[in-house]
Amino acid sequence: VAWPDGLGSGRVFATCGADRTARLFDTARAEPVRVFAGHWSDVACVRFHPNAHFLLTASADKTCRLWDIRAPGGGGAGSHCARVLDGAAAALLRCDASPKGDAAAAVDLRGGLHSWDLGTGKRLGSAKAHAGPAYSCRYAACGRAIATSGKDRSLKIWDVASLSAGGDEPAFSLDRPGRPVFDATWTPGNLCLAAGPLLD
Repeated sequence: VAWPDGLGSGRVFATCGADRTARLFDTARAEPVRVFAGHWSDVACVRFHPNAHFLLTASADKTCRLWDIRAPGGGGAGSHCARVLDGAAAALLRCDASPKGDAAAAVDLRGGLHSWDLGTGKRLGSAKAHAGPAYSCRYAACGRAIATSGKDRSLKIWDVASLSAGGDEPAFSLDRPGRPVFDATWTPGNLCLAAGPLLD
C-alpha cells in the first residue's frame, strides 16, 4: 500500500498485486477509483510520484511503468500509462521516484539497481548492487543518493551522479552478519535507516 505523503494521513491510497494491476482508492468508497492495467506479470511495488499526479510501479515483467492518475478512461490494458521503463534483466521488486520527480530507480531479483529519466524514459545507469535479491530502493530527501538493501545482508548507498555516469561501486556499504536487510529508508534530514528481520 502506498500513500501520497508516505504517512497514510490522506484519503487516497494505492495498492498493487499478483493480478498484474495497480489500483487507486479513496477511503470514502469501496471500489477503486482507477485500475491501472498493462503489466504482463505480478506488480510488486507501487509508489506515488512526488506531485501525486502519477503512480510508479515495478513488476516481475522486468519493467517499471509511470501511470497518469488524472487521465480519464476505463482502465483497459495500457490505459493511463505515460511511460514504460525497461532494460532490467530480472523481475523488479522495488521502485522509487526521485524527490524532484525527474527520475526513477528500481532493484531486481538478481540484485541489480537501475535508474531512468522519467521525462524521456531513457535508462540512466545500472549496477550490480547485491548478490541475490535486492529488497529496497529509496532516494534520499536531497535526491543525490539511493539506499538499497538485500538478501546478501548488506546496506548500500549509491551516488546518483556516479550511477548515471556508469559507476558501479557504492559510495558506502555496510554488511550485517547473519541476516538479510529487508528495508532501508531515509529521514527528511537524509539520515538512512535500515531494518533486518522482525524476529530472530
